[in-house]
Amino acid sequence: MSNMKSVRITHRPGEASANGQGPSWRAGDLASLLPALRGAMIEAIKRCPLSRHQIAGEMSHLLDRDLSKDVLDKYCAESAESYRPPADALIALCLVTQSMRPLELLAQAARHVAVPLPVGRGEGCLRSAVLQIGVELGDVCRQTEEALRDGHVTAAEAAALRRELDDVVRRAAQTVDHLVGAR
Repeated sequence: MSNMKSVRITHRPGEASANGQGPSWRAGDLASLLPALRGAMIEAIKRCPLSRHQIAGEMSHLLDRDLSKDVLDKYCAESAESYRPPADALIALCLVTQSMRPLELLAQAARHVAVPLPVGRGEGCLRSAVLQIGVELGDVCRQTEEALRDGHVTAAEAAALRRELDDVVRRAAQTVDHLVGAR
């Protein structure tokens, strides 16, 4: 165990959190985050056409500081517990590898979603954002049809469909908020 101070949870599991925003956190809820994050980072690196040296070089350029291949390897290594990627390095990795999975994983752990914001402003931007939300909603509809094919929706299928639909609705709201705020 690390030298970090433990946080005492003063409310029961399932109750609203102290700020009233959704379910409370329980001890150990984030225990699997670092291994999952490292796995997502490894997958992003494997799928990237650049070598690890090139990825580290591009990250260094974005960060405006040196980041070696060895440090990048340690960020991904299970055995290197003390090497945890800082937030800016994680974002640089996502940008260089063009994989947002590590960032999405962090958002998911905080019970949120990472939403790609439309680039630019204006009618074309709005159209693009709305079309993307339509595509995602269509995906949820297809998943629902697949779940209904056998005439029975299991609890696991229903929960997965609800999560997917909640994500699409949340992305739609965040996109609208971004577009309204851009004016």
